Amino acid sequence: MYSHNNGVDLTFNFGLGYSITENFGIEARMRQGIIEPIYSNASYYSNYSANLNRSFMVGATYTFK
Repeated sequence: MYSHNNGVDLTFNFGLGYSITENFGIEARMRQGIIEPIYSNASYYSNYSANLNRSFMVGATYTFK
């Protein structure tokens, strides 16, 4: 059973990648938390909705042959 402050973070991950040439490409990824990994005191935050993790990453790729 899930409880606050248990160190578990459940996320949904998705991304896109595009190969510009055979060796070079670009990619973008996003991770969105589904459950709160750390308990937060609602009175501590204004406009409190949820304390979910979210990250966005953009990268370049090089493929070796």
